[in-house]
Amino acid sequence: MLTIATVLFRPGEVMKTTNNTARYDPEWVNKLYRGFQRNMTRPFRFVCVSDHDKSEGFMDEIEVVPFIHQDHVGSWMCINEIFRPDLEIEHGLFVGLDTVICKNVDFLHDYKGRFCMVNHPRYPDRQMNAITLFSKADWIWERYIKSPAKAVEESKTREWAQEQGSEMLWWEKINPYCCSTQRVFPQLRLYSYKLETPSIRDAHMIYWHGRQKPQNAKEEVVVNNWI
Repeated sequence: MLTIATVLFRPGEVMKTTNNTARYDPEWVNKLYRGFQRNMTRPFRFVCVSDHDKSEGFMDEIEVVPFIHQDHVGSWMCINEIFRPDLEIEHGLFVGLDTVICKNVDFLHDYKGRFCMVNHPRYPDRQMNAITLFSKADWIWERYIKSPAKAVEESKTREWAQEQGSEMLWWEKINPYCCSTQRVFPQLRLYSYKLETPSIRDAHMIYWHGRQKPQNAKEEVVVNNWI
């Protein structure tokens, strides 16, 4: 069975001043779950690793799992917890909270490769983890938890990541199996809202890149599916 994983956390001091993660709450997780519920006919498991408690408004169907490495909670590196062996994810799909599911995506269940990330909308030779498929990736967690500080340093491959590191850049750097989600599933219509807005009417999934987020969108395809 496919496990869909996401992460919800309260931002640390650095993130409070550099991005807008403070707006995320359990209802964002619920909307993401409902998007998949409407657009998958095959059974799936939905896991959210979070520093929020289940009682704070999550839907019953969502497994809310606490972080186990508190030092990185509040930074992007905490997303590495989706690869923990105790979560028992054989085939996984990591999706950012600012993702809108618009059409049936049952075919994502058929992925049996090692690791793939979506193409970066601005830099075609790079990838980003807004939508990431993986199979049995415990090794990423094991490498990370062995030396979190080293992982942070290894991830600082772009100027914007110098202050706290980036799990996305780290996955790209250490992963010999990484390939493009669009190449694996050429029928999958993925669009970055900010950069490809005119094309989003035929999207299967829309992901946000930057400060603009779904609640600000006026397009019908977003308004009707981010619910």
